Amino acid sequence: MKGSGMKRLLLAALAMLGLSVGLAAKADTPEYHVAKGSVFNVQASDMGNVPFAKPPKVAVRRGGQATVLGFVADTTTARYVWSGEEAPGTYELVVDRKALTDSFVVERATFTAMRPQSGASGDAIAVAGKFFGSECPKVYMEYTEATGKMKRVGCEVQQPYCFADFNGKPGKSVMNVETGESRLTFMVPKVIQATTPAIVVIKCGNGATISIGFNATE
Repeated sequence: MKGSGMKRLLLAALAMLGLSVGLAAKADTPEYHVAKGSVFNVQASDMGNVPFAKPPKVAVRRGGQATVLGFVADTTTARYVWSGEEAPGTYELVVDRKALTDSFVVERATFTAMRPQSGASGDAIAVAGKFFGSECPKVYMEYTEATGKMKRVGCEVQQPYCFADFNGKPGKSVMNVETGESRLTFMVPKVIQATTPAIVVIKCGNGATISIGFNATE
Protein backbone atom coordinates (compact mmCIF):
# COMPACT_ATOMS: atom_id res chain seq x y z
CA MET A 1 0.00 0.00 0.00
CA LYS A 2 1.27 3.39 -0.90
CA GLY A 3 2.21 5.87 1.81
CA SER A 4 -0.78 8.15 1.23
CA GLY A 5 -3.22 5.24 1.55
CA MET A 6 -1.59 4.05 4.76
CA LYS A 7 -1.84 7.60 6.19
CA ARG A 8 -5.57 7.76 5.43
CA LEU A 9 -6.16 4.40 7.13
CA LEU A 10 -4.17 5.53 10.19
CA LEU A 11 -6.14 8.79 10.50
CA ALA A 12 -9.42 6.90 10.15
CA ALA A 13 -8.39 4.50 12.89
CA LEU A 14 -7.41 7.34 15.20
CA ALA A 15 -10.72 9.07 14.51
CA MET A 16 -12.58 5.91 15.58
CA LEU A 17 -10.67 6.06 18.86
CA GLY A 18 -11.64 9.70 19.36
CA LEU A 19 -8.14 10.96 18.64
CA SER A 20 -6.85 13.48 16.13
CA VAL A 21 -3.51 14.35 14.60
CA GLY A 22 -2.27 17.73 13.42
CA LEU A 23 -0.58 20.95 14.37
CA ALA A 24 -1.99 22.87 17.32
CA ALA A 25 -4.22 25.73 16.21
CA LYS A 26 -2.38 29.03 16.22
CA ALA A 27 -3.78 31.40 18.83
CA ASP A 28 -5.46 34.51 17.50
CA THR A 29 -3.03 37.41 17.43
CA PRO A 30 -4.27 40.11 19.82
CA GLU A 31 -4.83 43.53 18.30
CA TYR A 32 -4.19 46.88 19.94
CA HIS A 33 -5.86 50.04 18.60
CA VAL A 34 -4.37 53.22 20.03
CA ALA A 35 -3.92 56.97 19.80
CA LYS A 36 -1.51 59.07 21.83
CA GLY A 37 -2.30 58.52 25.51
CA SER A 38 -4.08 55.17 25.00
CA VAL A 39 -3.60 52.45 27.59
CA PHE A 40 -3.31 48.83 26.46
CA ASN A 41 -2.67 45.56 28.28
CA VAL A 42 -0.34 42.78 27.14
CA GLN A 43 -1.41 39.44 28.61
CA ALA A 44 1.26 36.93 29.60
CA SER A 45 -0.97 34.19 28.18
CA ASP A 46 -0.73 35.77 24.72
CA MET A 47 3.03 35.45 24.92
CA GLY A 48 2.94 31.82 26.04
CA ASN A 49 4.59 32.95 29.28
CA VAL A 50 2.54 32.76 32.48
CA PRO A 51 3.35 34.52 34.69
CA PHE A 52 5.73 37.32 33.62
CA ALA A 53 9.02 36.79 35.40
CA LYS A 54 9.80 40.49 34.97
CA PRO A 55 8.34 43.47 33.11
CA PRO A 56 8.51 42.55 29.41
CA LYS A 57 10.27 44.89 27.02
CA VAL A 58 7.74 46.20 24.51
CA ALA A 59 8.36 48.11 21.27
CA VAL A 60 6.58 48.81 18.01
CA ARG A 61 8.28 48.92 14.66
CA ARG A 62 7.68 49.55 11.00
CA GLY A 63 11.09 50.04 9.49
CA GLY A 64 12.58 51.78 12.54
CA GLN A 65 11.75 51.06 16.17
CA ALA A 66 9.93 53.04 18.86
CA THR A 67 9.82 52.07 22.52
CA VAL A 68 6.58 52.16 24.47
CA LEU A 69 6.44 53.48 28.04
CA GLY A 70 5.18 50.86 30.44
CA PHE A 71 4.46 49.68 33.92
CA VAL A 72 3.30 46.32 35.24
CA ALA A 73 0.00 45.90 37.06
CA ASP A 74 0.63 42.28 38.08
CA THR A 75 2.49 39.18 36.91
CA THR A 76 -0.09 38.17 34.29
CA THR A 77 -0.84 41.56 32.73
CA ALA A 78 1.61 44.24 31.62
CA ARG A 79 -0.04 47.66 31.25
CA TYR A 80 1.37 50.21 28.82
CA VAL A 81 0.71 53.78 27.76
CA TRP A 82 1.22 54.64 24.09
CA SER A 83 3.11 57.92 23.98
CA GLY A 84 4.54 57.72 20.47
CA GLU A 85 4.24 60.27 17.67
CA GLU A 86 4.07 57.72 14.86
CA ALA A 87 1.71 58.38 11.97
CA PRO A 88 -1.55 56.41 11.77
CA GLY A 89 -1.02 52.94 10.35
CA THR A 90 -0.32 49.31 11.22
CA TYR A 91 2.87 48.42 13.06
CA GLU A 92 4.50 45.32 14.44
CA LEU A 93 4.35 44.89 18.21
CA VAL A 94 7.42 43.26 19.72
CA VAL A 95 7.20 41.81 23.24
CA ASP A 96 10.44 40.44 24.68
CA ARG A 97 11.75 40.05 21.11
CA LYS A 98 8.64 38.12 20.06
CA ALA A 99 6.93 39.87 17.14
CA LEU A 100 3.16 39.98 16.75
CA THR A 101 2.83 40.87 13.07
CA ASP A 102 0.28 43.50 12.01
CA SER A 103 -1.20 43.71 15.47
CA PHE A 104 -0.55 47.30 16.58
CA VAL A 105 -2.70 49.94 14.89
CA VAL A 106 -2.16 53.66 15.50
CA GLU A 107 -5.59 55.08 14.68
CA ARG A 108 -6.45 58.33 12.94
CA ALA A 109 -8.89 60.60 14.77
CA THR A 110 -12.45 60.32 13.45
CA PHE A 111 -15.61 62.40 13.91
CA THR A 112 -19.02 60.88 14.65
CA ALA A 113 -21.34 63.71 15.78
CA MET A 114 -21.62 67.42 16.62
CA ARG A 115 -24.53 68.90 18.60
CA PRO A 116 -25.85 71.43 17.80
CA GLN A 117 -24.61 72.04 14.26
CA SER A 118 -25.26 75.78 14.50
CA GLY A 119 -24.97 78.39 17.22
CA ALA A 120 -24.27 81.97 18.23
CA SER A 121 -21.20 83.48 19.87
CA GLY A 122 -20.71 82.02 23.34
CA ASP A 123 -22.76 78.85 22.70
CA ALA A 124 -21.35 75.48 23.77
CA ILE A 125 -20.94 72.90 20.99
CA ALA A 126 -20.32 69.21 21.79
CA VAL A 127 -18.27 67.00 19.46
CA ALA A 128 -17.91 63.22 19.67
CA GLY A 129 -15.55 60.88 17.86
CA LYS A 130 -12.81 58.30 18.28
CA PHE A 131 -9.08 58.45 18.99
CA PHE A 132 -8.65 62.20 19.46
CA GLY A 133 -5.71 61.45 21.76
CA SER A 134 -5.61 62.19 25.49
CA GLU A 135 -4.19 65.69 25.02
CA CYS A 136 -6.70 68.43 24.21
CA PRO A 137 -6.83 69.10 20.44
CA LYS A 138 -6.66 72.64 19.08
CA VAL A 139 -10.09 73.79 17.87
CA TYR A 140 -10.61 76.60 15.36
CA MET A 141 -13.47 78.09 13.40
CA GLU A 142 -12.79 79.21 9.85
CA TYR A 143 -15.08 81.49 7.83
CA THR A 144 -14.95 84.00 5.00
CA GLU A 145 -15.35 87.67 5.86
CA ALA A 146 -17.46 90.07 3.76
CA THR A 147 -14.23 91.25 2.13
CA GLY A 148 -13.62 87.72 0.85
CA LYS A 149 -10.72 87.12 3.24
CA MET A 150 -10.56 83.76 5.00
CA LYS A 151 -10.32 84.09 8.78
CA ARG A 152 -9.40 81.50 11.41
CA VAL A 153 -10.37 82.04 15.07
CA GLY A 154 -9.41 79.85 18.01
CA CYS A 155 -12.18 78.26 20.10
CA GLU A 156 -12.04 77.69 23.84
CA VAL A 157 -12.39 74.04 24.88
CA GLN A 158 -14.26 73.61 28.16
CA GLN A 159 -12.62 71.98 31.16
CA PRO A 160 -12.65 69.64 32.97
CA TYR A 161 -12.53 67.16 30.12
CA CYS A 162 -14.80 64.13 29.87
CA PHE A 163 -12.42 61.32 30.85
CA ALA A 164 -9.64 60.35 33.23
CA ASP A 165 -6.09 60.23 31.90
CA PHE A 166 -3.82 57.16 31.95
CA ASN A 167 -2.91 57.97 35.56
CA GLY A 168 -6.58 57.77 36.53
CA LYS A 169 -6.93 61.50 37.18
CA PRO A 170 -10.52 62.51 36.29
CA GLY A 171 -11.27 65.35 33.89
CA LYS A 172 -7.80 65.30 32.34
CA SER A 173 -8.44 63.65 28.95
CA VAL A 174 -10.76 64.22 25.97
CA MET A 175 -10.38 60.51 25.13
CA ASN A 176 -11.25 57.34 27.02
CA VAL A 177 -7.74 55.87 27.22
CA GLU A 178 -9.10 52.31 27.26
CA THR A 179 -11.59 52.44 24.35
CA GLY A 180 -10.63 55.50 22.25
CA GLU A 181 -14.08 57.10 22.66
CA SER A 182 -13.56 60.88 22.48
CA ARG A 183 -15.66 63.91 23.44
CA LEU A 184 -15.05 67.61 23.87
CA THR A 185 -17.10 70.80 24.17
CA PHE A 186 -15.97 74.09 22.65
CA MET A 187 -17.37 77.63 22.71
CA VAL A 188 -18.37 79.53 19.56
CA PRO A 189 -15.97 82.51 19.47
CA LYS A 190 -17.45 85.97 19.93
CA VAL A 191 -15.69 87.50 16.94
CA ILE A 192 -17.43 85.30 14.38
CA GLN A 193 -20.01 87.08 12.27
CA ALA A 194 -23.64 86.01 12.52
CA THR A 195 -25.37 84.10 9.68
CA THR A 196 -21.97 83.01 8.40
CA PRO A 197 -21.26 79.50 7.09
CA ALA A 198 -18.15 78.25 8.84
CA ILE A 199 -15.95 75.20 9.25
CA VAL A 200 -14.94 73.79 12.62
CA VAL A 201 -11.35 72.52 12.45
CA ILE A 202 -10.10 70.11 15.12
CA LYS A 203 -6.35 69.42 15.01
CA CYS A 204 -5.54 66.23 16.89
CA GLY A 205 -2.26 64.43 17.47
CA ASN A 206 -0.31 62.60 14.75
CA GLY A 207 -1.20 65.32 12.25
CA ALA A 208 -4.87 64.31 12.07
CA THR A 209 -7.31 67.12 11.22
CA ILE A 210 -11.12 66.92 11.38
CA SER A 211 -13.21 69.49 9.48
CA ILE A 212 -16.95 69.89 10.17
CA GLY A 213 -19.48 72.27 8.61
CA PHE A 214 -21.09 74.80 10.98
CA ASN A 215 -23.61 77.68 10.70
CA ALA A 216 -23.19 80.78 12.86
CA THR A 217 -26.51 82.32 13.98
CA GLU A 218 -27.73 85.50 15.68
